[in-house]
Amino acid sequence: MKEFQLVEELRKSSIPISSSVLSKKMAVSTRTIRNYVSRINQHFETPVIISSSKGYLLKKSYYEAVMFHYLDSPANNFVERRKLLIRQILLTPEGINWDIVLEEMNVSEATLKNDLKSVVHYFYKNELQIKKNNNIIKLSGEEIQIRKLMKEIFEEEGCDVISSFFKNQDLLTDDEVDILRQIVQTTFNRRHLVTVDFVMGQLIRYLVITISRLQRNCSLLTTNKPVNRESTGYQLSVEIMEELSLAFSFKYSQAEIDNLSLLIVGNTINPHELRILDEVIEPSFLQRMDGILKDIHLVYGINFMMDGFRSRFILHVYGLIERINKGELIDNPMLNLMNTKDLLVYDLALYVGNKLKNEIGLDIPEEELLFLSILFGVFLEEEVEFEPVTIGIVSPSISYQHLENKLIRKLEYYYGDKIAVNQLVDAYSEINDLLDTDIIVSTIPYKGTDHQEVVNVSLFITELDIQKIEKKIVALRIKRKIDYYQELTYQFFDETFFYQGLSINHKDRLIDKMGKDFLREGIVCPSFIQSLNDKEAISPSIIQNVAMPHSLNRDAKETKISVWYDCSSRGIKWEEDCVVLVLLLAINQEQQYELNDYFHLLFGILSEKQAVQQLINQKSFPLFIKKLNELIKNEVEKIYMINK
Repeated sequence: MKEFQLVEELRKSSIPISSSVLSKKMAVSTRTIRNYVSRINQHFETPVIISSSKGYLLKKSYYEAVMFHYLDSPANNFVERRKLLIRQILLTPEGINWDIVLEEMNVSEATLKNDLKSVVHYFYKNELQIKKNNNIIKLSGEEIQIRKLMKEIFEEEGCDVISSFFKNQDLLTDDEVDILRQIVQTTFNRRHLVTVDFVMGQLIRYLVITISRLQRNCSLLTTNKPVNRESTGYQLSVEIMEELSLAFSFKYSQAEIDNLSLLIVGNTINPHELRILDEVIEPSFLQRMDGILKDIHLVYGINFMMDGFRSRFILHVYGLIERINKGELIDNPMLNLMNTKDLLVYDLALYVGNKLKNEIGLDIPEEELLFLSILFGVFLEEEVEFEPVTIGIVSPSISYQHLENKLIRKLEYYYGDKIAVNQLVDAYSEINDLLDTDIIVSTIPYKGTDHQEVVNVSLFITELDIQKIEKKIVALRIKRKIDYYQELTYQFFDETFFYQGLSINHKDRLIDKMGKDFLREGIVCPSFIQSLNDKEAISPSIIQNVAMPHSLNRDAKETKISVWYDCSSRGIKWEEDCVVLVLLLAINQEQQYELNDYFHLLFGILSEKQAVQQLINQKSFPLFIKKLNELIKNEVEKIYMINK
């Protein structure tokens, strides 16, 4: 493409080249050269082409990065060219100019015509038509169908979970990661095995690091855990390592296969076995597992008896018991062994582990519990959903050249399900009366009322307009998240259960005191303290120097968090650790999802010793809550800006 050619021209020179010289070499106008430079620089955090009165100069240290970007451009890839054409046609109601597209793609006209045939067929299958008038290619059909198609494309572009893991890693290129994933997936398919996306993502990440390590001749020498070399997981590991070594040119040791098998074993399922579960596993075991799932339903209020989950759960536990009986262990070097971040899914795994211990006398290792929690987590995992930001459009030129459709399409393309365009107003006198939306996008000068957030934009929605709207949406979504979590703070914490400065030097005495106060206030039942101690005996919940004791049961009248800290002491001994802050939880079944969301966020805060110190420096309950909500605000802003 032309931008690629421009970079190559600039690379050859150690001094700036004027736009007039470049325009002659490339047979385009000086204005086009300026546009190329602007577009190239937009792809990078800092300008890679410096502009001055003497002309344009390429920063040579950025050459490889620029080449990597353009070698992966749509011009070199039919699938990407097709996607780009579809996007442009969808986003441009007035139609796209064939000559401009041809120049931007920098491919032959015959190639682009073939691409267009595929695009025409694509739209035809979706009940839409492409019309070409002179050099203008335009989409024709029902507006509702066009918007539906845009939404589907937007969702498809954001659904590749595994690829997102590697967006910023620099060990392998995107193409190399694709090759790696294809080898792994093909090997799984060849043996008719499947696994959940989370485990596949963990596996790919582990292999990215392994390949990079082996290419530097840093091979593992030993395996610390026993490996069953007759297992399907081991055979799968042999095949994967062999194919990867050929594709990425490295040598590997026996220990590499052994360690990979420890990661794979226990996390693959043969779909055929799911269909014939009753033939594979004896009825008494099926009955016992159904009993555990029914108990989970009673305690946690979650029904796991659906066929899809039930079959996977039974096969997983069956394999887990077989591995333990044979002395075969699993491992995952990529898995964070902290078990407190997601209280619900780890508690579900602990509950099952406790049931198995009581019923068949089997102790479940923590690694197995962690993978069992993943099984529950994949079933339950759902990010906290917030209502989409509602957008109202103010434009007296509505219906002029379909501008209202163009506005809506552009907004929905950029923001997808984050927004809902729910109102259009074309009469100035009706603005204040009719608009009831989170954000107003106006093509005329309009200040709005005190409670309205207004973004004034041009008729054609420029990149600058998109940035202005984005800032408003980001600010509004951050505020919603902060309000949500801060409201949970007021809901879960109560000054009645606040023990700042209470002098106590023994864990059991503190639990007894806090638990009895819960009981006195009618928050928990008489068995609460014993149930809590039973859970702590299985697996204490500790982050850094913070303890979060709780019961595996969810029978509290309401969810409450009791707080203890004492600045005058060095903390309190908790098993092998010393903690300075204790958050004792009473959990209500109906509120457990909200608490789980809350602790996902709180985990990040409590992982920072400085934040914990700020909390325990507070001399009163109001100051503690104020500081906690301040930390929540900071954490939400940090997370949102990273994931935005």
